[in-house]
Amino acid sequence: MFGVYILLITWMIFMDRKKVNQYFSAFIEERFIGQIEKSIRVTIVANITYYLLFTLIFVQLYRFQKSGTHTNYYFISLSIFTTLVLWDLVKKIGQFITGWIFGVELLVQHYEFYNLLNRLVISISILPVILLVHYQPYLNHPVSLYFLLCLSILPSILKIKRISKLSFNQFSIPIYHNILYICTLEILPLIVVWKTLIGKI
Repeated sequence: MFGVYILLITWMIFMDRKKVNQYFSAFIEERFIGQIEKSIRVTIVANITYYLLFTLIFVQLYRFQKSGTHTNYYFISLSIFTTLVLWDLVKKIGQFITGWIFGVELLVQHYEFYNLLNRLVISISILPVILLVHYQPYLNHPVSLYFLLCLSILPSILKIKRISKLSFNQFSIPIYHNILYICTLEILPLIVVWKTLIGKI
C-alpha cells in the first residue's frame, strides 16, 4: 500500500498541478476558494490517499504492538482500508439525509468541500514525513508514528473554525455542535478502528 500511496500522490501532483496549487491556496486563504476548478479526479485520489495514509500508520503501529506474532498484514491492511471507506460512505449518506431533512444542504456541501480540502493537504503535506519514517530506521518508532497520526488529525481540528464560522453566520448553529460533530464522526472512528485492531474493544 505504501507504493500505491506514493504513486497516487506523485501522479496527482504531476497530472493536476494547477488544481492542487489552487486547493493549497484555498486551504491557506479562504479568499481563493472561489478560484478553484473542481476536479472529480482530484477528489477521488485525495480520498483514496487519505484512507491509505491512515491504513499505513495503523498497520505500522500494529507491527510494533504485535511484534513477534505471525500476522497476515495484507488482510489487516485491507480490513482497515475497507472499514474507513465504508464508514466514510455511511457518513456521507447520513449527511445528505440530514441536510435534506433540516434544509441545510448548502452547509453539507461546504462541509464536504472543506473535508476534501483537508484530505488533499494532509495526503500531500505528510508525504515527506512518511518517507522519512519509512526509510530511516531510527525514526521508525511508535513515538514517530503517533506524532504522524496527530499531524494527520490536526487539519480536522482546524476545520472546526471554518465550519463554525459558516454554520453560525448562515444557520445559527452553535460552535459546540460542530466540535461534537467532528470529534464524534471524524476523530472517534479512527480511535475505534485502532482500539479494535489492538484488541482493546
